[in-house]
Formats: sequence, structure tokens, C-alpha cells
Amino acid sequence: MKPLIEGDSLFIAYTEATLVVIERSPDKYDVVSKYVGKIKQGERSGMAAYENPPTFYVGEPTYSSQTEWYASAVVHDSYHSKLYHDYLANHGWVPQDIWCGEKAEYACLEYQISFLEEINADEYLINHAKSCRTSRWWEKTVTW
Repeated sequence: MKPLIEGDSLFIAYTEATLVVIERSPDKYDVVSKYVGKIKQGERSGMAAYENPPTFYVGEPTYSSQTEWYASAVVHDSYHSKLYHDYLANHGWVPQDIWCGEKAEYACLEYQISFLEEINADEYLINHAKSCRTSRWWEKTVTW
């Protein structure tokens, strides 16, 4: 099912275009549909997997970026939510390091890169995502 979209008209238009790009990867679109219930305009970007429905908050730098990059960010964060919910289903609770932190971030990054490659995204975007393999970008952002 398509995630609910909440925000101003520009945000909604960008997000709808982004979902069309994600549809180019049916497997990734299925994960987004299952693990992201809402995509909501926010001050910054981040996945709140523990909310009902799981909500991806998206800041202006992300939603106003190139559509394929925004799509890859949605895919990346859908994988955070998948990690959270798959663990929850099997254990009834979720430690933070299962879906956040170094191991989870790198797993989500690889998922994001595979998406960009699968949709034949601009080589610049693929290379940018790959360059994050040597970065600890999540430590520079506010956690939820």
C-alpha cells in the first residue's frame, strides 16, 4: 500500500514523483509499502519506525534534492524500519542498535546503493552513496 503523504503541496508533488521512481524497483517498492506508513514533511530527515504508522520525516534538503536521490533516501530509511519491525515481530522489543547505529546504517547504505544501481541512477549519485562507506554521516545528524 502506498504510504500516506503529509506536507505542503510542493512536498506532496516531490514525494509522489519519488514514489514513481521507487516503483522502478518492485522489490524495494514492496519494502517501502510494507514498512513506511507515512512520509511527512519535517525539519530534518529520519525514520520513526516505532510510530504508528512508521513515519519517515523528510527535511527540505532531502525532498528538494534530485528525485532519484530522494527516492534512495526513502529506500534507505524503509530498510531501517524493516530492521526494526522484523526484530520486533520475533522478539517483542527492539534494542536501538538493531535498527540504528553503525551496523544498521551501513546495511541501509548498501541497500540504498543497490537501489541506485538497480534503477540505473546517475553515476554521480551512485558514487556519492558509495563514498559514504568511509563516512560516519549519522553521527553528524540528530538522532530520534
